[in-house]
Amino acid sequence: MIFPALIALTVATVAPHSAPEAAATARPTSVAGPPALPATVSGTPDSGAAAPVATRRPGGPGLASSALLTADSLRSKCEDTSAVLASYCYAYIAGVYDSIRAYETWLNMREFCRPVRVSQADLRRAFLDYLRANPQAASGEAASVVVISFRQKFSCSNPVEGQQTK
Repeated sequence: MIFPALIALTVATVAPHSAPEAAATARPTSVAGPPALPATVSGTPDSGAAAPVATRRPGGPGLASSALLTADSLRSKCEDTSAVLASYCYAYIAGVYDSIRAYETWLNMREFCRPVRVSQADLRRAFLDYLRANPQAASGEAASVVVISFRQKFSCSNPVEGQQTK
């Protein structure tokens, strides 16, 4: 995502130059960072309690809703028959899965023991099954609930056939 401040800064820096080579060598002197997030997260996923809940930060931007996706919102996308929303669901859940696997490798830790062959449909099903069994988690942050659902479905303490346990 390109931030509007970066676009404006780039246009202002490059526009005055008429020669293509001048435009190619023009560099902004400073780049604004991403805007501050309008929400904070409370709770900890490791406490065994409900997933973290997105809460509005006092004095933050006046947004109508939290910037964090709730598990209930993700569930509605996952249960929708629209190809666009179904694709969003699969992409979100697969992104969380891939991120956790990358961090596991980097930190040499294991959050869950995945089956050798796991499909996106399996990951989606794990998330939806967890929410059916734990309706109180619907207000939690979607990514945290997805990870918790993977921990439950693909538990290392109770591996299923075809699961990696090392």
